[in-house]
Amino acid sequence: PGSILDLQVEPGIHTARLMWRARGNDLDEATVDGYAVRFDESPILDADAWEVAQPLEFSEMIASPGDIQTALYSGLPGNRELWFAVRGLDAAGNIAPLSNAASGFVRQTPRMFRVRADGTGDAPTIQAAIDSSVSLDEIMVEPGVYVENINFKGRNVYLHSTHGPEVTTIDGSGRVDAVVRFESGEDNDAILEGFRITKGRGVFSHASRRGGGIFAENASPTIASNLLVENTAEWGGGAYLSVNS
Repeated sequence: PGSILDLQVEPGIHTARLMWRARGNDLDEATVDGYAVRFDESPILDADAWEVAQPLEFSEMIASPGDIQTALYSGLPGNRELWFAVRGLDAAGNIAPLSNAASGFVRQTPRMFRVRADGTGDAPTIQAAIDSSVSLDEIMVEPGVYVENINFKGRNVYLHSTHGPEVTTIDGSGRVDAVVRFESGEDNDAILEGFRITKGRGVFSHASRRGGGIFAENASPTIASNLLVENTAEWGGGAYLSVNS
């Protein structure tokens, strides 16, 4: 069987659709008899990596040489980058060389955390909810005052209040820190919405205090409908944003 050189992955929620241009047997004169498909959390680049990768059953109708072959897999582990490789098979037991390694970020079904000021929610604090979450989860914060400094820690979660900034406060209590930090490559799916953010004094960065209320560096979060009140820093008392392009 010929080697596949154009494997592509379309990831979904616990799913991945693989696509490649079908090769055949004997210089593409005949259709292959099947495919071996494997995945791993590391690139499958050689025979050793192939041997330790997890096999997936191929049960699709086999496409003719030159046509697009697809294979849909479900039940995959979520919220991680998965790598795939494919090899053609024939009835004589021959197996094609490794395809190119292709990857996609397979998501899991998002979870929702509810946080209450009295600590009786799904997590006792906002930071505890972030620490228990993974990217694409949602954290809903009910009205009240939350005395804490929070860090998204690279998680692209939707953090928002249920009733807006007039009744929901994150209070940094005057610590030399930002009230909210983004500094681990968060992207636009990291959302901060609907809080009164107060009493932050900034992160010590680049020989100065920056971002009293919100500090974002090497990140590009979405920040919407917040009130920044009584925060101080040498650079950006309300917010210091040095975002990813």
